[in-house]
Amino acid sequence: MSNHSVPIDSSCPFNAPKRRRDVSESSPCFTRLSNVSVPTTCLCHPEQRDALLQFKNEFEVLNSSFDYDYCIIYDIKPHRKTESWVNNNDCCTWDGIMCNPKSGDVIELDLGCSNLRGCGQIMSSIGNLSHLTSLDISWNNFSGFIPSSIGSLSHLTYLDISSNQISGEIPRSIGLLKDLHVLNLSNNAFTGHIPSSMGNLTALESLDVSQNQLSGEIPQALGSLSFLSYMNFSHNQLTGLVPGGTQFRRLNCTSFEDNPGLFGPSLEEICRDIHMPRPHETPESDEEEEVLSWIAAVIGVIPDAAAPQLIKKETRKRRVTSPYFHKPSFLVFNARRPSSRRTLVSLYNLFFTLSHKLLTSFPLSLIMPKPNDAEAVPLLDLSKPSSPISFPIKSLQDLESRSYFDSFHFQFNRSTVPLRGDLPNNRPRVLVCHDMKGGYVDDKWVQGCENDAGYAIWHWYLMDVFVYFSHSLVTIPPPCWTNTAHRHGVKVLGTFITEWDEGKTTCNEMLATKESAQMYAERLAELATSLGFDGWLINIENEIDKEQVPNLMEFVSHLTKVLHLSTPGSLVIWYDSVTVHDHLKWQDHLNEKNKRFFDLCDGIFMNYTWKESYPKLSAEVAGDRKYDVYMGIDVFGRGSFGGGQWTVDTALDLLKRNNVSAAIFAPGWVYETAQPPNFHTAQNKSRKVLEKPRSERVFLGISHVPAYYVSELVVDSDVKGVSFVVQPCGEDGLWRKLDDSPNLLVDLEGLS
Repeated sequence: MSNHSVPIDSSCPFNAPKRRRDVSESSPCFTRLSNVSVPTTCLCHPEQRDALLQFKNEFEVLNSSFDYDYCIIYDIKPHRKTESWVNNNDCCTWDGIMCNPKSGDVIELDLGCSNLRGCGQIMSSIGNLSHLTSLDISWNNFSGFIPSSIGSLSHLTYLDISSNQISGEIPRSIGLLKDLHVLNLSNNAFTGHIPSSMGNLTALESLDVSQNQLSGEIPQALGSLSFLSYMNFSHNQLTGLVPGGTQFRRLNCTSFEDNPGLFGPSLEEICRDIHMPRPHETPESDEEEEVLSWIAAVIGVIPDAAAPQLIKKETRKRRVTSPYFHKPSFLVFNARRPSSRRTLVSLYNLFFTLSHKLLTSFPLSLIMPKPNDAEAVPLLDLSKPSSPISFPIKSLQDLESRSYFDSFHFQFNRSTVPLRGDLPNNRPRVLVCHDMKGGYVDDKWVQGCENDAGYAIWHWYLMDVFVYFSHSLVTIPPPCWTNTAHRHGVKVLGTFITEWDEGKTTCNEMLATKESAQMYAERLAELATSLGFDGWLINIENEIDKEQVPNLMEFVSHLTKVLHLSTPGSLVIWYDSVTVHDHLKWQDHLNEKNKRFFDLCDGIFMNYTWKESYPKLSAEVAGDRKYDVYMGIDVFGRGSFGGGQWTVDTALDLLKRNNVSAAIFAPGWVYETAQPPNFHTAQNKSRKVLEKPRSERVFLGISHVPAYYVSELVVDSDVKGVSFVVQPCGEDGLWRKLDDSPNLLVDLEGLS
């Protein structure tokens, strides 16, 4: 018997030596050698074996080779795998079953092309295989529907039930499969809508729902799944707006064919030239282009999103519908095999040193298609700040034309870090609006700047929302800010602003019709979703014509709705500026002149010249939404209650007592005015000013502070006798409520 431990199984006789003489030689844990029965390792758990046998009883094995020709395409010879499923042997040895060699749990079930026919509530018994990571019943003759219990298979990374006759609706519980990488439901008879819960599948890389009878819209939330690189919605009855995420604009037009009710900018872009060759492209150049693309993929200089296109190019030669997941024998990259990923990682590491030198002088134009405006692709110089850069959009024409997406710089401005958590709904919040005199000179360099003394923020645990503000029409947060904020659970908003006479001209064009207002709202939603930040601050600081007010309200409403669909949890916040009566008159508190804008979006940023009674008045008007009122505080102190600067805590304390949120404007005052003795010390001093209202653990909510910040607290040497209550994380890494776990009292006295 093996020396390593195995799970104790009542069906394994060698675990009960006193009964060994009574055991039949056909026992599942004995191997017959000559005339002697020798015990072997019994890996299978009895309850999992029973679940598999119950599943077997739900279908019949056909004598004919159902869909044999289709399976041959994928180099899979159909055979009756379940014939080996008998009760007197170890289920881990059955055909189509793979077990974890240490735990004995069934982790993979592959019954593709197995001549099976079943009906009714199929897969109900599979719900007992809670450790399953891969499930494939494709290319059989299953009918019936998928039970909601499919959501209990929380470890699934691969699910393929394609090419059967399964009907009914796709269960909403499929959105519980958070680890799912590949989902193939194609070539069945599914009806109803694609569930919006699929937007929760944050690890999803490949989705195929083609050749069904699905109706309704494609969930906008799919556009925010950053790893989703292959999708196929063809041959259904889908209608409505195609999501505007970058993933959708990279699809083939064939991914949407035979859905005449679909529309939208993404669809128009990818389908406009489907049968037209690119300029200067000839058939003879295809081979050279493919070679260059594969070289680029190996050395890591092509953007991540291009890799699936390379795989698709290869698999189309083999008549494959989907590039990732059918069968392993013919794919260069197999999503089900960890070895394929390890191979790619090894190749990347092998060529990393070479690519570093190559990138400093390699002409990217050889491997990157030129944008429509024939913009020259610059050399990628890693030795100094250089292209790519972050930049704002300065005109409605550029916003409407979507020229930003044609820029070389676009791919490098996408956030890569998903947001952790959501806004608290049981306490006031803190919004920090960053503004820097003279613009963001250092921020534009995506690769990093040379200014070691540049402005920085490191007290993220004090914030809930971060707004990247400037006076350009459309200010886009650089990815460095978004990635950093997301790591700490802080939402990031860009800014859309119109000002003075130029702003009035802009509004005349933008608000000319209801349709134009909706179009520009959709452009902003597409930008946020594609670049991975969390919404917009809308600031209309100019007079508008009275007849434009309804269209302005439509702009705010439509932006909020579309953005919520495409990026769940996103925010649209209105700045207290123009009123519903078309006047530019800052109200400083929530009232009937600005509340209609507040009602259409997620919050209002009140101007910072409010009086002492205004927070209470605003809370009363807001009612249940009082935390969505962000009272402005100008750190420079330009008319702010309490004077700003080092007395910002005066205003914060008043807001805390009135139970409304705070919007701190221009925290860069510390940096711009060179507060003594140096920026680092002054910034930490400002942090302590902001923390003062937290003494009662009400204003900022201690449960929002991750435990690892304890090691990062900067404490001045003159701080004595101060203690902080620290809320620890749970074992799953998520915050716990204050009363769910013991608090840690950290005494800072004596720390330096």
